Amino acid sequence: MLDKYAKIAIEILQLQIQSYGFTPIVHFELEGGYKSSNEKSNSHSIDFAAANLALDKYGLQGELKPEFWPCQWEWASKFEDQTPLRAAENLAQAMKIIPSILCKHGAKEVFIKPVLWNGAYGRIASPSQNIAADNNLPVHVPNSIQINVSALNAQNENAIPMDGLGEVLQNRFLRTSRDCCLLYSPESEAFERFGLKKNYGLEKELSSPHDISGGHQGSIALYKEVGKHNEKLGEKSIVYDENGEEILVSYDWKPLSRVEHRLGSASLHYNAAVNTVFALANLSDAIMFNSGVFDRNFVDESGDFELPMSLFGGDESAYALFEHGVWFENKINAVAQYALQNKLYQSDEIIFKNLGTLLKKDILKQYGKRNRI
Repeated sequence: MLDKYAKIAIEILQLQIQSYGFTPIVHFELEGGYKSSNEKSNSHSIDFAAANLALDKYGLQGELKPEFWPCQWEWASKFEDQTPLRAAENLAQAMKIIPSILCKHGAKEVFIKPVLWNGAYGRIASPSQNIAADNNLPVHVPNSIQINVSALNAQNENAIPMDGLGEVLQNRFLRTSRDCCLLYSPESEAFERFGLKKNYGLEKELSSPHDISGGHQGSIALYKEVGKHNEKLGEKSIVYDENGEEILVSYDWKPLSRVEHRLGSASLHYNAAVNTVFALANLSDAIMFNSGVFDRNFVDESGDFELPMSLFGGDESAYALFEHGVWFENKINAVAQYALQNKLYQSDEIIFKNLGTLLKKDILKQYGKRNRI
C-alpha cells in the first residue's frame, strides 16, 4: 500500500499547488558505482553513448553520464515537462534497469549504494599532508540521490527567483530535513556517507554534504545567479568578433533557478515516490506561506539543523525522529482534506482524509523486520 498512498499524495499535492496558480517541477539525479570489466583500467570503461541508446528505449527522460571518479556514473533526468509523479516513476524504473544496461556496455558489476568503499585511489595532497604525488591511497566515494525543485507561475515563468519563493522553499527544507531524514537516508550506510570527510580525512577529495546547510553551496542549495561551484548559470554567447571569438556574453539564470536537496543517499531502499511527496510538501508550504494562506497544520520546526547520527538507536535516530515528528503526517492529512473539500481528483483512487497517517505508518512498517539496535 505504500506506493499507492504515495502516488495519491503526489497527485493531490500537484493539484493543490496548481490550485494556487503554480506548476510544480521535480527532477532527480542518481549516482552509482561500478567495477570495470577491465581490471587494470584507471578511467571510465563504460560506453555511455551506447548505454544511453539502450536506455532511450524505455522512455525514462534521463541521461547517463560519467562522474569524476572512474568508478562512478550518474543518471540525471532531463527537463521535458514531466510531472513530479512521472519523474518519480522514471527514477524508480531507472534504478531497476540501469545496472543490467551498464553491464552490457563495459561494467562487470554495478552498485546503487551510499558508499563505494575503496572505490578510487589517489589522494589530493595539501601542504599539511605528507602525501606523495604518486600515492595510491584509497578514496571512499559517496553516492547521492539529489532532488531539484522549482515551480512555474501562471505566466509559465520560473517562480523560484520571484518574491522570495526560493528562499522560503530552502528554509522549509532546512527545517523539515532533520525529522524526515529517514526518507532520504533509508539504510545504515547512508549515515557513514555523511561522515566520510571527517572520519577518513577526505575533505579535499569530496564535496558531499555532512550536515543540513543552506546558501548556494550547502546540502540544501538555492541556485540563482551562481551554482554550486560558483559558476555563473545560464551563459549565452551573443556577440562574436570576426574570428569567431566571444566578445560579449549574457546570462539568463532565472529559468535555471531551483532548490537542490543534496542529502539523499543512493540506495536500493530509496523510495522515489515518498521522496517526491516530501519535496512537494515543502513546495506547498512555501507557496502557501508566500501567498498569505493560513494553514492551521503548518508546523514551525525547532530549527535544529544537525543530521541524526544513525538509522536506529535512541530518540535521536532517524527512525525515532520520523516516528515522533508531526509535520509530514499533518501536512499530508491537511492536503488530503483540502482535496476532498475542493473536489480535487485526478484518478479513480480514493482519497483518504487521514492519508498522511496511513503513509507514515507504511513508511515505518518497512523497517519492522530490520534490527533496530
